[in-house]
Amino acid sequence: MSRIVYLVNLFLYKSLFSRLPPSSTFLGKITCAKKLRYVTTKRIIKSTGLNCTIEKYATFTRDTVLGDNSGLGINCSLGKGVYIGKNVLMGPNVTIHTRNHRFDRRDVPIIEQGYSEVQEVRIMDDVWIGGNVTVLPGVTIHEGSIVGTGAVVTRDVQAYSIVGGVPAKKIRDRFL
Repeated sequence: MSRIVYLVNLFLYKSLFSRLPPSSTFLGKITCAKKLRYVTTKRIIKSTGLNCTIEKYATFTRDTVLGDNSGLGINCSLGKGVYIGKNVLMGPNVTIHTRNHRFDRRDVPIIEQGYSEVQEVRIMDDVWIGGNVTVLPGVTIHEGSIVGTGAVVTRDVQAYSIVGGVPAKKIRDRFL
């Protein structure tokens, strides 16, 4: 894809389509918001699967991978290096960080120490992430998991488990 196509689609997404009403609302349906966001996002990010939903004000980087039937909720923010598998549900205001501020030196103010290296975040297939969740760098959320609303995920989440809280802890298995 040419740089011009990328830049035009990035401009359209950021200036117009990301501001359209949510896909599920009446206005979202009559403005074809879901389709417009999907078509432009497909030309911006590394890989976009079939039937994806990118909601109002979602932000992401060029190297994002989004699997079939997955979605980015309203006002979601993804850092660089995020992989999202198939059939992933994401609530509003989810934030996925892939790097952090450096703070290892005492002789330099934290604000001047820059950032750590990017640590990829992987969200595997069939995961549900509730609203207002924060995922920290280097975390993998394994298949079939549920992350409860407001959780802060600081470490990997086991397959088919339900986690919640700050920091997120396992509440139970999905299938007992």
